[in-house]
Amino acid sequence: MFNLAGPVTQDGKAKAPVVITDEEDRNEGKITPTTELLIWHSKFGHIEFAKLQAMAQQGIIPKRLAKCNVPTCSSCMYAKGTKRPRRGKTIHNDPPSEPLKPGNIVSANQMLSPVPGLIAQMTGLFTKKRYKYVTLFVDQASRQGYVYLQKTASAEEMILAKRAYKLHSSNQAVIIKAYHANNGIFKANDWVKECRDKRQPLTFAGVNAHHQNRIAERRIRELQELARTILVHANRRWPKAVTANLLPYAI
Repeated sequence: MFNLAGPVTQDGKAKAPVVITDEEDRNEGKITPTTELLIWHSKFGHIEFAKLQAMAQQGIIPKRLAKCNVPTCSSCMYAKGTKRPRRGKTIHNDPPSEPLKPGNIVSANQMLSPVPGLIAQMTGLFTKKRYKYVTLFVDQASRQGYVYLQKTASAEEMILAKRAYKLHSSNQAVIIKAYHANNGIFKANDWVKECRDKRQPLTFAGVNAHHQNRIAERRIRELQELARTILVHANRRWPKAVTANLLPYAI
């Protein structure tokens, strides 16, 4: 049997379990390849260690990190922990009917920030407006994403987000040909008219069928997990300055 309260000392009293909250404190000033890999993991926004080691093999980061032991990031464990489903689901990976090219179809979706985000200001009186929404675009071919912070969920700001994404894509010589989105704000008359005027076909996922827009839904989950991880990591080092109001910026 094991004791959930932790190990028991000789006098019979339960001792609190030892929890190490930061792996960087274990080395006492010694920089090992594993510690250095953890530092690069934090610098690159807590991306997967497998991607970091692939970058090391290509020489983007020091090559000595390509085969070192992979550390455990406590911030990732706190922020990315999810409940496992009771039963597994069968995944059908049907091949696409035709190969996609960047810009052929772009998945669009919108997420609501649980915490109103502060708006950066350099001069003037402090504004009471806050960032509350994030519009997300993901190219189905290249999987490149683009996010746009919004104060409201109005069609006017949605159109501004669409135009900002068009400018971003034009800088990379990609022409947006069609959009695929969920229902809701994307069915607003002004948004539909904007797509029609630009001769961009617009398709929608079915009602309560978010899996039909799974590319954008998956990207939203990844952004939420990474942003939460970055804030947890930064808050533990500077709790007075890093608050949940910076969530939109982390996204």
